[in-house]
Amino acid sequence: MARPRDADLIPIGPFPRGANNLAREDSVPATAFRRGVNVDVYPGTGKVRRRKGQTQVNELPTANLWSDGEYSLCTSLDGITLYRFDPDTNNLIELYEGLAPDADVVCCSVNHLVYVSDGVRAQRVDTSDDSVRPWGVPRPAGQPVLSAVDGGLAPGRHQVAVTAVTIEGEESGADVAAEIELPNGGGIRAVMAPDPALAAGLRINVYVTSAGGDGGFKKYGTFAQGFDITIQNQRLGRPLYTFGLDVMPAGAFAGFAGGRLLVAIDNLLLWSQPQFYGLTDIEENYHAYAGHIDMFAPAQPGAAITGVFVASGNKTYFLNSPDGDIKKASNQIAYHAGAVRGMPTYVDGAAFGIDGFPAQPLPMWLAKNGQPCVGLPTGQVVALTNARYQMDIGERVSIAQRELEGINQVIVGIRSPASNSVGRSSDAAEVTVIRNGIAIP
Repeated sequence: MARPRDADLIPIGPFPRGANNLAREDSVPATAFRRGVNVDVYPGTGKVRRRKGQTQVNELPTANLWSDGEYSLCTSLDGITLYRFDPDTNNLIELYEGLAPDADVVCCSVNHLVYVSDGVRAQRVDTSDDSVRPWGVPRPAGQPVLSAVDGGLAPGRHQVAVTAVTIEGEESGADVAAEIELPNGGGIRAVMAPDPALAAGLRINVYVTSAGGDGGFKKYGTFAQGFDITIQNQRLGRPLYTFGLDVMPAGAFAGFAGGRLLVAIDNLLLWSQPQFYGLTDIEENYHAYAGHIDMFAPAQPGAAITGVFVASGNKTYFLNSPDGDIKKASNQIAYHAGAVRGMPTYVDGAAFGIDGFPAQPLPMWLAKNGQPCVGLPTGQVVALTNARYQMDIGERVSIAQRELEGINQVIVGIRSPASNSVGRSSDAAEVTVIRNGIAIP
């Protein structure tokens, strides 16, 4: 049968309330429709039009697409190879090969860097030159061998610690320091062989304490790997800020807020040191939840942390830190449903046209009860269609916003969807109504 033209269709509506699949079939309001397929509803007027078809842009076999509006990444279909998509040529530029196959890859942009994780490996992409290297800088293995020589150091116990540092100045953590006793004062000879596990371009920062450790570690100098130096005076530089810190681990989710990188691993939400995105205090910088974390969303990405929404199990929590210190945050239930596993999207609150929504990016996700939810900076969760519409849910969800011909739309892609509404199953049922004993088909 020939497909009908628009001129053959009978106009109905308008439907300013859009779709309503929660009301009984015989009780759907006149201002709403039960179910729409491939239609758009104009905001305000409620007029319905046929949704335009799709246009093929290219034939590139890709998965895990991500963009911050300026820089775009994707993977091969098997998830192993990371590419940058060049919009000028519609080509893929290979950046890295070695991601976990068939894993869900998450990305988080911080200034000109994009942190990429497959849950096992964590890579950092520099958008200025497409270079890729792991998150953070690994510690040097071991400490230098110390011996006493002539010099001008005060008598007492001295400590020496080392870190690895990139040419840009990003520094590793430091392990337990080496110690030496100088009963009569003198100098320290420090010898350390090259570390085969460290990248060739890394150098070594050497830090020293004064006698007795008063004042902590101070920088003595920067040297090539495989050094043999003599420390003979107390002219020291800046303090060591990274003692005891570890490389930030890979996570199933990644986000950025308040100068910290955040990741989720199983039931743990972990965060980096402020401004040290590749380093964390693994014993201090985390919050544990009872269930597996399926989603987290900073209430204000990139700004001072006021709170983070965390969906764990059958609850969504708000990790509230009004003073900006996430370590002191209190945890409270914000919504009595968890989230379908996936990264949130951020939508300008003004686009919703709802009183009380601030004109700033607000996190949006799909709850396990089929409700699209928005998180407010106050910690409140608003279920957008609570009284009239319930979406399907599935194993994982991807959400994106677009504006097309004056219509703001949020596109929700669901992997392996399963109906979440018992009422909708009756839409296709066949029934026979019996009135006064007479069957009416």
